[in-house]
Amino acid sequence: MALLAACAAAAAAVLALLLPGSPDGQDAERRAAALTETSRILAAAVDTELEHRAQILAALAASPVLDRPDADLRALYGHALAAAGVLEAPVMLADLSLAQLINTRLPFGTILPALEDAAPALRALESGGTAVMRSTIGPEQRIRLAVAVPVKRAQRRIAVLITELQPEVIAAVLDNVLPPGMAAAVVEPDGTLVATATQMAFPAEAAGAPGAGPAEGRAFARAAWPLRMAPDWRLVAVRPPAAVKSGAVPPSRLAIGGLAALAAALMAIWALRQPPGDAAALRALADLRVLHDTVPVGLALLDSDFRFVSVNARLAALAGLPPADHIGRPPSEVFPAALREPLEDAHREVFRTGKPVLDVPMTAEAPGAVRNLRQFRASFHPIEDASGRIEGVGVVLQDVTARLRAEAGRDLLVRELNHRVKNTLTAVLAIIDITLRRVGGEPEQMKAALRARLQAMARGHDLLTAHDWEPTDLAEVAQAALDPWLNETPPRLLLEGAEGVLLRPSQAQAIVLALHELATNATKYGAFSAEEGQVRLRWRTDAEGWTHLHWAESGGPPVTAPPADRRGFGSRLLQRALAPDLGAGTEVAMEFAPEGLQARVRFRGAGAGPADAAVPLLEAQAASSEPVSRQPAPDLLA
Repeated sequence: MALLAACAAAAAAVLALLLPGSPDGQDAERRAAALTETSRILAAAVDTELEHRAQILAALAASPVLDRPDADLRALYGHALAAAGVLEAPVMLADLSLAQLINTRLPFGTILPALEDAAPALRALESGGTAVMRSTIGPEQRIRLAVAVPVKRAQRRIAVLITELQPEVIAAVLDNVLPPGMAAAVVEPDGTLVATATQMAFPAEAAGAPGAGPAEGRAFARAAWPLRMAPDWRLVAVRPPAAVKSGAVPPSRLAIGGLAALAAALMAIWALRQPPGDAAALRALADLRVLHDTVPVGLALLDSDFRFVSVNARLAALAGLPPADHIGRPPSEVFPAALREPLEDAHREVFRTGKPVLDVPMTAEAPGAVRNLRQFRASFHPIEDASGRIEGVGVVLQDVTARLRAEAGRDLLVRELNHRVKNTLTAVLAIIDITLRRVGGEPEQMKAALRARLQAMARGHDLLTAHDWEPTDLAEVAQAALDPWLNETPPRLLLEGAEGVLLRPSQAQAIVLALHELATNATKYGAFSAEEGQVRLRWRTDAEGWTHLHWAESGGPPVTAPPADRRGFGSRLLQRALAPDLGAGTEVAMEFAPEGLQARVRFRGAGAGPADAAVPLLEAQAASSEPVSRQPAPDLLA
């Protein structure tokens, strides 16, 4: 019993609840404290689920798309779809009148009905904070839980985002944490059940019992804890009569102690291998066995001969054998080498040094027909007898596959973002450098040229963002690049081409700038400078997968070819920077026909061939210092 007490001290308050020998009054106090702590832990688990959903909505509310008065709802709909995928639930956006602007249940452009339940949205807008509410929807009175987050700009509320979750989601959270033999529910002030754990029926009289503390003397013991994310709701934990008498300690109480508590539990199990005669010690052993078998990490005990003394179901699953089949056998008989060798090395190190070995990385395939590589972190703790001699090693094994995958995804996203930002800044600096050198000392002209080029880049960037930087249709790219010229009446710029010609992001950015320069030149010196002038932009894809893009001007002033040493920014962009960015095999041809400029580009779009590494747009242009000119005016294709 002295060793049991020492083990309990190692786990601090977590195992302190297991210490035997207290008088009946103290036992009752201890049971009440354990039940209150269980309700607190369950409330924290539900709060974590609700807060996770609120944080995703808050991230969506911070989207720069909403910074503009004329917000691009199509782009925001794409962001909302991504958020809905993470939440596995629909996302809605409503304005201050509570009219729906976006609903991911329906395709973009669908005429949206009014919100089914406006109460959560109203509360979020009125309070300026997150609102969590329960409501009933439709004639069948379907229960739905809603999380609403206001969208703010400059301290003003401009809209509200709403998502929903089914009560079954909260029930699953409770089931994952709730100790066996107990019941729990989230309850509203009037006693209405919001969600209940499924492992045991929740007694109706427990929902309406007043107060937030434990209550003994009924057919059950009860404790309640308020939710932080929904202050009107309480988490009520209930222990039935059998559990009230037994004084069992919830495994979740132990689980929160981390690896130290788990190690202490292993030590206690080792100390109590032979059942003692003390009834309280027997209860403590039973409680530890419950923890050992239900905690969501792998646990094992190895003796000095490197044989299993105890294995829980989570660790046994790695070998695909029942826990009992491990007892008395070395890991070499049941585990693959990827797990066996680190176990042997750590076992020897613990016996050699007497100190724990922590966070040992392991990789192994999960048993089964489907290849499933898992990542683990293992910790090894010495198990000592009463004299301090090491008798065995306790193993705590955690599956960290999901965490490492999330970290790898985050790192990949950061690297991709850094790459895109670097390329964008390179292009911006190149445009600034060339514009300053080209315009010289004319500030207003320089300002106008620089603004127009950067706005073209921004339109292309917005388009790619709306498509999540996936391949984008050439038709949309052309419309984004030429938007300032597409609204004239009668139309002077005609776009002719089929949809479905996809461009990689680097290709789309290059085409946007190239078309912008062609249109700017046509405005200054080409077809758009004459009243009857017209431009046709056509594209097609041939049988071999090549895309042919043709810019043709007509009706403008006569054109003559400029000298090679007097080419402008637009000419150099098309002839020197466009081809590398569109990929291998790209051909660019410019014909200065008297009736109007003709530009032809042949390239392979996304999916038409191997994607070549793109040269940062305008990289070569930034270093060029050749003068720019073109006839008949000196700034043609500037």
